[in-house]
Amino acid sequence: MRLQQIVLHGFKSFAEKTAVRVLPGITCIVGPNGCGKSNVADAIRWALGEQSPKTLRGHRMEDVIFHGSASRKSIGMSEVSLIFDNDGTLSVPWSEVSVARRLYRTGDSEYLLNKNVCRLRDIQDLFAGTGVNPKAYALMDQDRLNHVLTAQPWERRSFIEEAAGVARYKQQRADAQGKLEATKQNLQRVRDVMDTERRQLASLERQARKAQQYKALHQERQGLALVMVAADFAALTSRHEAVAQELSRLRAALEERQTLIAALTARETLQRHSVQEVEYQLADLRQSVQKMQLDAATLIERRDHIGTQIRELDAEDVRLAEDIRTIGERRLGFGVERQEKARGLAEARQRHAEHGRRAGELEVLVQGSRGRLDELRRRLERLRLDQVRTAGRRAELTREAGELRERSLNLQRRLERLEAEVRQAEAEAQSLAAARGSLEERHHRTGAQLSLLEGERQQVEADLGEREQLRAHMQATVADLRLALAGRQSQLDALTVLEREREGYGAGVRAIFAGGGASLRGVVGTVADLLEVPRGLETAVEGVLGDRLQWVVVERFEHARAALGYLEREGAGSATFLPLETLPAAEAPLDDSEEVRWATRLVGGPHPALLRYLLGRVGVVAHLDQAETLWRRNGVVATYVTPAGEVLSPTGRLTGGRRNGDSGEHDHSILRRKRSIRQLRDEVEAIEGDAALQRGLLEAMDAEIAALRSREVGLRSSLQAQEALRLAGSKDLEAAAREEERTRRHLETLEAERGHLDGERAEATARFEDVEAALLGIREAEAAVEREMESVRESVDAGQREEGTLAGELTACRVELAAVAERAEGFARDLERLEELDIEA
Repeated sequence: MRLQQIVLHGFKSFAEKTAVRVLPGITCIVGPNGCGKSNVADAIRWALGEQSPKTLRGHRMEDVIFHGSASRKSIGMSEVSLIFDNDGTLSVPWSEVSVARRLYRTGDSEYLLNKNVCRLRDIQDLFAGTGVNPKAYALMDQDRLNHVLTAQPWERRSFIEEAAGVARYKQQRADAQGKLEATKQNLQRVRDVMDTERRQLASLERQARKAQQYKALHQERQGLALVMVAADFAALTSRHEAVAQELSRLRAALEERQTLIAALTARETLQRHSVQEVEYQLADLRQSVQKMQLDAATLIERRDHIGTQIRELDAEDVRLAEDIRTIGERRLGFGVERQEKARGLAEARQRHAEHGRRAGELEVLVQGSRGRLDELRRRLERLRLDQVRTAGRRAELTREAGELRERSLNLQRRLERLEAEVRQAEAEAQSLAAARGSLEERHHRTGAQLSLLEGERQQVEADLGEREQLRAHMQATVADLRLALAGRQSQLDALTVLEREREGYGAGVRAIFAGGGASLRGVVGTVADLLEVPRGLETAVEGVLGDRLQWVVVERFEHARAALGYLEREGAGSATFLPLETLPAAEAPLDDSEEVRWATRLVGGPHPALLRYLLGRVGVVAHLDQAETLWRRNGVVATYVTPAGEVLSPTGRLTGGRRNGDSGEHDHSILRRKRSIRQLRDEVEAIEGDAALQRGLLEAMDAEIAALRSREVGLRSSLQAQEALRLAGSKDLEAAAREEERTRRHLETLEAERGHLDGERAEATARFEDVEAALLGIREAEAAVEREMESVRESVDAGQREEGTLAGELTACRVELAAVAERAEGFARDLERLEELDIEA
């Protein structure tokens, strides 16, 4: 076998389809770095089934697909094909074998053998034992070569076995052992399942009977239900018309009510909108009223101030009119007038000074009055805040006092109910104690009965265990017989198929016994079919007869002519035909001696003439030296053969050695195959007899085990019933104990709760008294604050009046001061004018 060609398409750097022819004599691939030398080696390894991307110098298996370059787009598929020249090493009828592997970017992949889709296992099986696989010696990188050179002897053994062709058979043996082990495990699981099913059979039968009873009762119930439904239907039908009329009337009334409801709903919606609008208007009016009240207060204050100013201006107007009149009279005489003006100026200046001092004093008094008034107002505000806080505290204490009073009443009622519960719990505890004593006595009786049943069940279980072990041994024996029978039957079937298909015969012989040749008349069989060769002489007989074993024996000569004509017409090959009628009559066989045994006495068959014709002068000797001695005696002219197949003819022609294809017992020997078929048939019959006997014993054991299991099931049922009673008694006893414990804890809880309630009631009473005392103090404090607030209000009113008086005096003084200043200026101007007039005069 030789690798002829490697075809790469889309594998790594080989974007285009590339064919590499491996001619005889090529030992290496030489080229610069990066030209793809290693990719060719990776392609061979990958096409033969390599599954590790790291071994192919990648991270993922998709890395072997061409990823594209600056001048080419990536492609979606990688394919490598290896073409081998088959010289018979591969067990396929082809002279040229093509192995291919494809991988798509979608992750799909496939293997092809001569362009037919196959499995990776098919390729591995094909090349097993040839050294051509990714892990064998034919494909090695540098690291693995170093590993082989430094490997231990047991590690090198795998390479030697692969080179010797043994690894394939070891793998097949391992696979067969794995299948056998899996079959044994499956058989064991089947036994376990069968045992489980048998144990559940009685329960399932009871369930089946109950299911049948349920089915019958269910059918009866359905029948009764149908009768009742029919009666109900008749009654309902009679009531249907009345109900329909009533329904029509109610529907009409419902429509009227719905119409009325819709109208009322619409009116309600309109009125709701109107109310909302009125509320919005009312809110706006309230805001307007508040604003107008504030504006009115401001205007009233301004009106009072303006009235004061008007009165002051009226008084000033009167004074000014008087001054004007006086000045007019004084014009009558400048002299007197100058004197009067001078006196008026002096008086005005004196009055101005007096009014200035008075205004300063009034200003100080007004500021002091305002400060005292502000302090009183702040004090009043603080008192109001204290009053609000005190009122809030009083309301809180009042609420707390009401809650405490209600709480005291509730606690009293709870204490009364608690006393009643305590008395009831004490009575219940006494009743539970008596019931628990009765349950304990019944529980002890059930336990004793359960112990008796358990002892009997254990004895039955021990007997059943012994029978189960015997049955398991019998089943193992039957299983072994089945496995042995399956193995022998498989071998027999395989050999029968080979014999039926005439494997090892020539094409013409196979054509005679297959297809259209099977209808030929007078065909008795082949020579090999008509010989009964003892064990150990197959090689000797085959060595003597050779191709004559494939001769076709017919009854008459015309039968041979007809068969030969058939082969010529069909072009099915050639064959040698031996008519029985042409054979000479059988002679008496020669006598055996210590040195030689004659084949006609050793080999049997239905046609003695045929035996005499083929083996009449054939002697069987122990070894070749003995044959040579007999031949050299020049005695009887005969052919001598050894059990190893070494043949010495009368003419001295010596034939021997191992023929091509012979590999021991399992070669293509026709006679050994026939002997194996006969032997296997005898073994199959013997194993079938033993298996039938074991099955009979197993059935008897199954019947005995079934009886024991039935007894065990009955005991288990009784045990389950007693156990159920015991468990029920235990549960009742535990429930009684729990109930008694619960009642005791309930009593303790009630006592604790009663103590807690007493404490709470005492605490609530004490707190109520404290709250009442606090309320009394707060009421007194509220009265004191109210009195103080009244006093402060009076002080504020007095301060406001005082401030108003002082403010009025200050305003009048300021007005008078301004008037006096103006008169003084007038007097000064008049004096200047009079002086000017005097100067002019």
